[in-house]
Amino acid sequence: MKSLLLSLILLLTMTAFVFAQDSQESIFSFGLKSGVSDYSFSSDRVNTSSDFSFYAGGYANHKITNTSSFQIELLLQNYGINDESFFNSETDLLQLSLPIFMKFEAKPNLFFNLGGFIGYNVDVSSEINGRSTNDLIKNWDAGLLAGVEYHVYKGIFVELRYNYGLTNLQNSPENVGDIIMDLAEIKTRALFFGVGFQF
Repeated sequence: MKSLLLSLILLLTMTAFVFAQDSQESIFSFGLKSGVSDYSFSSDRVNTSSDFSFYAGGYANHKITNTSSFQIELLLQNYGINDESFFNSETDLLQLSLPIFMKFEAKPNLFFNLGGFIGYNVDVSSEINGRSTNDLIKNWDAGLLAGVEYHVYKGIFVELRYNYGLTNLQNSPENVGDIIMDLAEIKTRALFFGVGFQF
């Protein structure tokens, strides 16, 4: 699976270089980005199991007007969940995310982004009270996003983005021996800060 993800990122990079040779008047542009993320959750008793998370990937942008465009991205990101309920659970996730949004230029080089995302967990590792299980977390996530992006110099940009998850991540109920527990609803909240390059 990891080789497949690397192949997808490599293919996106090669495509970006090919299209970068087009005229500057092209309505299509491509780029790469990476950065760090800070996750929180809708449930008070749930927090991130790591202080550091990452994301990386690429994107394609289609210009609609002089000040607006449509953008789709493919990002690989990771984060952890530490559920501090009576049944302690820890989960590490590696997710392939597909953000889709509109991009608006408010001022020269300053853009605002508004849209949504869907994500698929390509690798999930969970433990509940020390027992391994793959039944705690759903395979997918989805939500809304909003962000700001500033192009600094010759294709280099910085971005700040907030994801508001709408999907309850936990499968419920969960069987633990002879006990059936109704897991609390957990939705993601995430802040992203990254840098990128547009070809």
